[in-house]
Amino acid sequence: MDNEHQNVFLWGYSVPYQQYLANSERDTWGLVKYAKTKLLDTQYTRHERQALEPVIDQLIKKKIIRPHAPKGSPDPRNVADVITDFLTRAFIHTKRQFEALQVPLAGSIIQFVMTVPTIWSPQSSRILQDSIAASIRASGFGTLDQECVDNLIIISEPEAAATYLMASNKTILVCPLDPERYVC
Repeated sequence: MDNEHQNVFLWGYSVPYQQYLANSERDTWGLVKYAKTKLLDTQYTRHERQALEPVIDQLIKKKIIRPHAPKGSPDPRNVADVITDFLTRAFIHTKRQFEALQVPLAGSIIQFVMTVPTIWSPQSSRILQDSIAASIRASGFGTLDQECVDNLIIISEPEAAATYLMASNKTILVCPLDPERYVC
């Protein structure tokens, strides 16, 4: 953001929308994109991770986020705070939407389903789980059971897509090649 708006926290679609309204290319030192790629160390995410590193460095330097890293790690840039901040804003927004629609939340069971890349490590999923727990505490949306997220499902992206497809498709078409062997 430019100097006039440097203390404004924007998230999600409000970022490009505010840039559009201002008809400007504001300073993007604090623009965080693809934060989850820091949790996935592969050749396919290398470009996004490298682009994110100086942004994370600046946010740590300005004490906007804390450095997070396992003890002895040479790289203090962990995005737990960034992911937590985003999820907190998303949960607050969701909570407000339920309130606006007059959906009673008291006594309701809220289930969180998060999709992750297939090749994510259990450690990456644990960081996500910790970020979700911190976001629930900060937003008041959802419940924790002994500091753990109650009703959390972490599922791989392909499995989530297949589950959605199967649930939304009431009829399964049979392939004409060999109807006894292939299902479309």
